[in-house]
Amino acid sequence: PVPASLFVGYFKTSQANHPAPHAPIHCLPGAGWRETYETPVSLSTGGGRSFTANEYVVEKSGQKLVVVYWYQNRQRTWTSHALGKVY
Repeated sequence: PVPASLFVGYFKTSQANHPAPHAPIHCLPGAGWRETYETPVSLSTGGGRSFTANEYVVEKSGQKLVVVYWYQNRQRTWTSHALGKVY
């Protein structure tokens, strides 16, 4: 077994007067994590649908983390932080 953690960030709104969610690639380096790998991945839902997410591998002091993240609202999912300001 491999230990896993889950973080779900919820933002009620991402309108211009509220901060949009940010990508881990912006905050993890500030905590000492160094990017070693990044690629898009396809994830499947229980209903047979799939969507694209970001897989991001970081390393710090010999420890590696695999971070998978995406953004989602009621209508869609997306991988780009910048699109969060549009959607």
